[in-house]
Amino acid sequence: MFNKLQPNRAGAFTWRDDDPNSSIGDGLSRPKAGVRSKLYKLRIEFETAMPMIVELQAESKTRAVKYAKARWPQSMVSICE
Repeated sequence: MFNKLQPNRAGAFTWRDDDPNSSIGDGLSRPKAGVRSKLYKLRIEFETAMPMIVELQAESKTRAVKYAKARWPQSMVSICE
């Protein structure tokens, strides 16, 4: 469930994008085209991996958290102030 980081041939870790629980697309994991948005910095924490900081475009802080939870449903998401 939480083991989504897979080593690639170079030895670095990359994120698997084939998680059946994630929802990816316009309005689900990112704003719809043409919607006014700004960049939000979020901390994504996983149970078995190091946390990561990402920047997502969103209409509001609430939407930014919603988009992050759609991409990484098994994570804890918080806004970096």
